[in-house]
Amino acid sequence: MRVKETHAELSLVPPRRMGRLLASARSRKGLSIPAAAFATYGRFDALDLRVVEAGDIAVSDEDVRMFCDIYGLDLQGLMPSRMELVIDRSEGWIRTGATQRTVSRNADDQGILIRYLALVYELRGIKPGRLIVPRARDLQVLGALFRRNPDEVRLRLESLMREAREEIAAVSARLHERVAVPRIGVMVGFTGIGALLLEERADDVIDLDLPRIPEIGALSA
Repeated sequence: MRVKETHAELSLVPPRRMGRLLASARSRKGLSIPAAAFATYGRFDALDLRVVEAGDIAVSDEDVRMFCDIYGLDLQGLMPSRMELVIDRSEGWIRTGATQRTVSRNADDQGILIRYLALVYELRGIKPGRLIVPRARDLQVLGALFRRNPDEVRLRLESLMREAREEIAAVSARLHERVAVPRIGVMVGFTGIGALLLEERADDVIDLDLPRIPEIGALSA
């Protein structure tokens, strides 16, 4: 079956990182690409798998589950509670047919911020509507991305948490049902310079101090 790009809500799985993970897992398992393709029962042929492992195209949640089963990858691991934003420039393009194209933003700036907040609520197990304190490093990344001072980004996020809570809750509910592979990062959105991802925070990374939101019950990062 020829792999087709879908335009549904953006997957949580970064395609190039997923491709590298699959290629490595298949190699460790001693599977050839034709053998792995055969195990998909005709859903993917060998050429399709080469495209997927190259990270040139995104795959559906259903296909992520199938590949993890075939390649022996565990999808049942807990989502890390401490993740930080990064920009992966290698995730900035995908394949469409026989050509490659740069991935445009999947949403406007507000859409990316809302998806970021929805993911943070989901990661922390908190119901949207409660004020949370974003991590200092996340604010720095978002500030660099949108060419804004981190404090401006923080104020914008606070405003969205207060005024767009229903939209954030709706996005969070949809994301709750999606497949994620935390070990390779969780997709927040495509930007003009690469993919914005949440990835597990290294133990030796220390947050910078930021003014806390003056709200009872606000959570520290």
